[in-house]
Amino acid sequence: MSFGVGAFRFNVPQGIDQQGNAQSLTVNAAVLAPRLDFGLGFYDWIGLQISASGAVASGSNIDSALNLGALFRAEFGGRLIGRIWRGRMLQIGAAFGGSYAIGKSISPLGVVTELLNSGTLNASTILRDVNEWTIFPELMVAFAPISLVGLQSSFTFRFGKTSVAGSDATTSKEIVWGVGATLDLRRYVPIALPLVYQLTAALGAESGSDSTAHLLESGVVYSGRRNLDLGVLLATQLQSEQKQYTAVFRMYYHW
Repeated sequence: MSFGVGAFRFNVPQGIDQQGNAQSLTVNAAVLAPRLDFGLGFYDWIGLQISASGAVASGSNIDSALNLGALFRAEFGGRLIGRIWRGRMLQIGAAFGGSYAIGKSISPLGVVTELLNSGTLNASTILRDVNEWTIFPELMVAFAPISLVGLQSSFTFRFGKTSVAGSDATTSKEIVWGVGATLDLRRYVPIALPLVYQLTAALGAESGSDSTAHLLESGVVYSGRRNLDLGVLLATQLQSEQKQYTAVFRMYYHW
């Protein structure tokens, strides 16, 4: 079980003023995110993972509350995961999973716009249903050439569909490739240093659109106990047009 509390900020382009200067709106928001994960191993080579999570996000000031509104989301997912082959230094696994999410979005700006344009209020523009499903097969490889270094890589194909009340449903196809290396110094001090790169590429995206995302993550993790995941991780999105920075304090106890 986990419970996340966070805050985020992003800029929304607002066009150009009379002097030709680019204008943007800074949106500030807060989010709460509880989550439950459950895993069951049928044998030592195959198992089932089930998860249930929720999120509540809303603007944290007047401008943000008007433009962003609020979002409520509940997601349920699972995947069947198994080991294909394991040697002394190399292990290969695969998984097949899916998820289904339901939610509500509140759009104050949409209500104001409708009132100004038509002078009437449609209740459906205040609260909109959001539904989303995704399926994803995955291939994973882990390699440990020496006791101090571990290497991992995964390749995932994701296919999904999102429906928002009042809008046309959209489908998405993307591939996600990740590779990571960890330097584990527990022989000398109970500290591990991970470094992860992730590439997400949308398939069938329109020409000229930003269809790829590059994410880099690193941090410091306590490695003195196998059932405790404790550390600080920093991540950034490697794109000149869109900046994203994330800092996470993580503490998981596995029992």
